[in-house]
Formats: sequence, structure tokens, C-alpha cells
Amino acid sequence: MLRRWMMGVAVCVLGSALWADQGVVTLKDGHKMEGDVTEKEDMVIVTIRGIQTQLKRADVQSISYIESLDKEYQQRLEKLDPKDVQGRLQLARWAFDNHRYDLARDAVEKALAIDPNNEEATTFLELIRRQSAMERNQGQENTRPTPSENTGGQGVRPPAPSAERRVLTADNVNTIRQFELRPTDTNVRVRFENDVKRRFVAAYNQDQNYFNNLQPVDQAIEILNQADEKFTRDVRILSDPQSMLEFRRFVQPMVLQNCATSACHGGSAGGKLVLFNNGEATDTVAYTNFYILQNYAKTLSAPGSSFGSGPTQRKLIDRTQPEMSLLAQYGLQPDKSDLDHPQVAGYRPIFRSRDDARYKQLITWMRDSLRPVEPNYGIDYTPPGMAATTQPTSAPSP
Repeated sequence: MLRRWMMGVAVCVLGSALWADQGVVTLKDGHKMEGDVTEKEDMVIVTIRGIQTQLKRADVQSISYIESLDKEYQQRLEKLDPKDVQGRLQLARWAFDNHRYDLARDAVEKALAIDPNNEEATTFLELIRRQSAMERNQGQENTRPTPSENTGGQGVRPPAPSAERRVLTADNVNTIRQFELRPTDTNVRVRFENDVKRRFVAAYNQDQNYFNNLQPVDQAIEILNQADEKFTRDVRILSDPQSMLEFRRFVQPMVLQNCATSACHGGSAGGKLVLFNNGEATDTVAYTNFYILQNYAKTLSAPGSSFGSGPTQRKLIDRTQPEMSLLAQYGLQPDKSDLDHPQVAGYRPIFRSRDDARYKQLITWMRDSLRPVEPNYGIDYTPPGMAATTQPTSAPSP
């Protein structure tokens, strides 16, 4: 009898263990938890080092399982030509977007084995290393159990950023993604909440058959272009539009590596322009850096230059005249630029000339990838280093 009871207990324990698979749970607020994941109807349980955290299903954005990603990675890799560098970099981006930095690093290193001088691969590898280190540090903080009323005393409460260095919220990130979304972003993942599609069709007298036959991205754009905030807040853009993918893969790493050191714009020495240079690949931090760069402007006097004489306001990111942007001008060698970067210790130009491939890529990103409209995101956020009374410099969109 005792033996039969013990066998029953063993079966129950084994059964519960089999239901848990190793994976990564991404919450809607941007936090990630990696451990043994058990899915229930209205709850997700993550076990990290023996500590269980119960999460409401409604708070979970996505779940990626390690084993399935490993298999898919190998399948994709085997289909590539032995000399396909770009194919391996695309595979690395796919793994990176799924938070599998080990697979992303493996794909990039395979690309570098084929082309050791590939600048894109070298830059991407450094980004992977930084993001992996940041999430390891974040994971060490998040695995410390903190009492929480919502999780029965087993929840995790991430440390709140200081007011001086706070970042955008997940809702702010969604707002920027909504604005930057374009019809060509067919691979972007969209989630419609609170039956917003049916509500939109009814409220705005839409042709239901026409609307239902649209792709999710086109449905989202229809709602964002026509409806008010009661509807648009229920359109959640879950992945990056192409312009923001390019920002995170190329523009941000280039700026952070050259401009955001602690002796420059990564600290107080950079004046009013302060960027976040730790954990830059997370959604909230990456979008905060983008928002800061997008909204920063400076009044300059440029006599005798192609910009004309007298004071003029120049933006770091200029979508309609990218060659005139401070990001492009300050990145050039002093003898190649129309606007000279302020004389500060540690400054070093990024581009050798206007023929530099990175310079051309930056110009193309501003001119062709970003929407050709100056944004007014309507976000209440004061960048670090700026006075509380400083207003964003972005102009309202038409």
C-alpha cells in the first residue's frame, strides 16, 4: 500500500515536471523571465532556481521555448548556402529578436568566418554581447523574490528607475511603433485587444468584408489613421517596424559606440544630450534613445555654409533633409562637414567622408526608412540632462 502510494506521488511529480519546458516569458511591460515555463488556462508559471512566479496570462506578451527555437535555428542554418553571409546575419537577427543571444552569436560568428572584415557582422556581434550581459545582470535582480500581493508573496518586483534616468514605458513604445508603422511592414506582429476591430467597423461605418480581408498591418493602419484614442490604444504593435529595426541594428550601436561613453553623451559631460548606454537593446531603452535623438535640436549660427547665414535650428534626426541633420554633420571629419562639432575632449568623427558606407546608410535610414513626417508622439517624457521645463522640439504631424 505504501509502495503504491509512493509510486503515485512519483508519477504526479514527474508529470508536473514534464509539463514544464524551458523558455523565455516576455511581459507586456518589457521584462523577461527565463526558466521552466508551465502554461495554464489563465496563468503562466515560471520556475527560476526553484522559485515559482505566477503570472496572469493577460500580463504575458509572448513565450518562446528553447527547444523549438533550437530546432528551427538548425533547420534554417542548414538551408543556407555555405558562403551566404547575409543569410547568416538575417538568421542572427531572427534569433536576436527571439532573445536567443547564444544562437545569434553563433550565426554572426559563422558569418565572420566567411567574411572576417564584414563591418555589419562585427557591429552586430558587439550589440549581442552587450545585450546578453545586460539581461544576465537583470536576471540576477529579478530572481530575488520580493513579496507581492498579486502573486501570493512569490512575485518579482523589478527595481524602479530613478526619476533622473527613467525610460519610456511599454505604452510609449507602442505609440512610437504605431506612428512609424508603414504598409510595407508586413512582418510586424499586431494584436487587437478589446474587440477593437468589430468596434471600429461599427463606429466608423466600414465595409466589414473589405476590412476583414485586409492584412493585420493594414487593419492596424486603417484604425490608426481614422479612429481616436479609444480605439488606437487597443492596437498593440508587438514587434519593430522596419525603420526601428534598422535603428536598433545599425544606428543605435554606431551612436553608442562613438558618442555615448561615460565621458561624453553617456554621462553628464555630454551636456543636455544624455543617452542610455547599458541595456540598449531592450525595447524601452532602445526607444528611449530613439526618442531622445529624434527630439533633440540645437540652434546654431552657420555663416558661409550651405545652410545659409544667421541662426538656424538643426535636429539630430532630420527626416526631410537628412544631410543637414546633426547626426550626419557631427559624424563627419571636421574638414568634410559644414557644421563643426563642439570642441570637447574625447570627440572622434564616425565617418571618413560622405562616401563612407555608414554615412550613406544613415542618410538612407532617415530619408527612406522613417516616415517622412516629423512626429508628434504626444509622449510626456523629459530626457535625462534636460530641464523639466524643456519642451520637445518635434513639430505636430499634419
